[in-house]
Amino acid sequence: MHRRRWRTTMKTCAFTGHRPQHLPFGMNENDERCVRLKEILKEEIINLIEKEDVTHFITGMALGIDLYAAEIVLDLKARYPNITLESAIPCETQSVKWSAAQRERYYDIAAQCDKKTMKAVKKNIRRRTV
Repeated sequence: MHRRRWRTTMKTCAFTGHRPQHLPFGMNENDERCVRLKEILKEEIINLIEKEDVTHFITGMALGIDLYAAEIVLDLKARYPNITLESAIPCETQSVKWSAAQRERYYDIAAQCDKKTMKAVKKNIRRRTV
C-alpha cells in the first residue's frame, strides 16, 4: 500500500529594499513621506495576508525597508496569529557598524522572529605555493 505524502503549501513574501541613505527622507522616520511609506507597506502586507493567503514573511534585516516591513509584520501578528516572520541574516556582522540604537532595534526584531536563517559562513582559505 502506498502512502501519499501531503504537502502543505505556504505562501511566502520576502522583503528587501532601499536603505535609508537612498530614501528622500534619510533616517528621519517622522518625515511624512516615511510615515506614508509605512502606511502603504502595511496596507500591502494586509492585502497579501487577506487576499493572497500569504502567511510567511522573510526580512533581510537591513536598515530601511527590511526593518520597516519586519516591524509591521510583528505588529500584525496580534491580529493575524497564523503569520510568521523569518530573519534572513546575510552574515554575523551585519549590524556591527550601526549605531547602538540601530543595533538594539535590530536585535529586538531578531528576537521576535519565528525563524532565523543565516547565510553559511565560508572559511577563508589561503593558497600555499610550494
